Amino acid sequence: MKSITVLRSRFLKNDEESWVKERRDICKHCGFCTVNIAEIPFKVKLARWGSNFLNYILLKWDTIDRGACSICLCPITEKSRIWDESCPAENRDQEDKWKSIYISNNKKL
Repeated sequence: MKSITVLRSRFLKNDEESWVKERRDICKHCGFCTVNIAEIPFKVKLARWGSNFLNYILLKWDTIDRGACSICLCPITEKSRIWDESCPAENRDQEDKWKSIYISNNKKL
């Protein structure tokens, strides 16, 4: 399910939204971002390679190798533009850096 969401995000055109820019700025300075990690684990390298290959196929040259989250393995440029995603840092006993802006309204009466 997560891979479908990230794949679908590659076709969204909301890069100019303020909340997308804020999320990317937070992720760019995060310790879990692959750009800030000296030695990247093989699993993360493999996920980045797959993401970059998909960007290459889809002709999204500007998003190739901009970094990924080492927790969830999602590319930052893709994950940050999905409005119902949130930072996975809480999975590592840390405070998550940004939350989903989606508010569920499917309460049954």
